Amino acid sequence: MVIVAYRIDARDQITAVNEGWSISAQANSAEHLLAPGILGRRLWDLISDPATAQIYQELVNRVRGGSGPVDFVFRCDSPGERRLLQMQITEVAEAGEILFEVSSIAVQPRLAVSLLDQTSPRSGTVLQMCGWCKRVPANPDSWLEIEQAVAELNLFAAPAMPAISHGMCPDCHGAMLAVLAKPSSANSSPIGARALPQAISQSENG
Repeated sequence: MVIVAYRIDARDQITAVNEGWSISAQANSAEHLLAPGILGRRLWDLISDPATAQIYQELVNRVRGGSGPVDFVFRCDSPGERRLLQMQITEVAEAGEILFEVSSIAVQPRLAVSLLDQTSPRSGTVLQMCGWCKRVPANPDSWLEIEQAVAELNLFAAPAMPAISHGMCPDCHGAMLAVLAKPSSANSSPIGARALPQAISQSENG
């Protein structure tokens, strides 16, 4: 079932959003993203990470080039749930209009992770998080699931959580670049994060 949908025109400006978009914006305290104020803004202005924006632009260009719909799977967790979603990007008009549809694939409940709670106090530090798989770099060579990173970085004892900066981990970035390097006809299967973690200790939540 589609839970979030939005459209952009040939100039990449947002022309329509569904109720799910509004619900998501309100749940994340992002009232500035609500319609009608969001309409007319370029989609790329809403993506802060340059690498992520570039990947999205390449995918949209591929769809506009006649390759057909593109699907990819990604994580979009809430404090109390791990959520695996699928994005489908489709051209819906000859004028270059693009439809983005997000569907839910799987949900796993968990103890709430305060790092993802929008109401948690924030410190002056910034923690990077992959916007595709939601892992966190515990060190330059190791990206961990959120629960594991909270324990590894001892965040459960912190008086305030670090701010989160979304980017792409090396694994997700490499996987997406590999897909983009393939011929346009190779878009028949989902790409990106494929599964939710199966064995994470609930005691490691922050």
